[in-house]
Amino acid sequence: MYRYIEVLRLVEEQRKLERRLKWLMQKTKIVERYARRDSAEFNGIPEQPNEILTSIVIRVSSFIGCTIREEDIFFAKRIGSRSPRPIIVKFTNRYVRDRLVLTSINYDLEHLNDNLNTRQLGFTGKELPVLISSHPSSLNKFHRKRARAAELRNQRRIISIGIQPPLRAHRPIYQRVKSLRTLAIIAINKHNLRL
Repeated sequence: MYRYIEVLRLVEEQRKLERRLKWLMQKTKIVERYARRDSAEFNGIPEQPNEILTSIVIRVSSFIGCTIREEDIFFAKRIGSRSPRPIIVKFTNRYVRDRLVLTSINYDLEHLNDNLNTRQLGFTGKELPVLISSHPSSLNKFHRKRARAAELRNQRRIISIGIQPPLRAHRPIYQRVKSLRTLAIIAINKHNLRL
């Protein structure tokens, strides 16, 4: 009888620990998203020796028509191992980041046949597309990777809604975007989806 009671106690303790772990994982996701809310990711910009990343960010943003000052940038650094490594930029507030990403989306929508690339920005070497997006959390990266794999496997269109620009080949929007809410509404309307 004693062993049975002990087993029941251990089972209940395990359930409590599992609930606590689930709660902590949710909190970690929230904190990670909050920490990245001011950050943007620049992909496709070639690495150069002795590069000054803040000046590269300012140059790219001014090219697409978004005014960013050096005071708006908290820090910029390259991360990862793939080549060229993406540039992560943390801005002083998320409104600067939102303005930059929306300007990038609008630039690509206005130049459908000639999207932003390294040749336009004056970089030498192989011409690569330059993508500017919000800095996604590791969970969002995981979901995006799975969605792209499912898209290739099933040959179905996956629509991304939010600040992340849609996949280049699947442009669900064809007009100027003024806010993130507008972006979501346009994407939903173009594909006859319901909220």
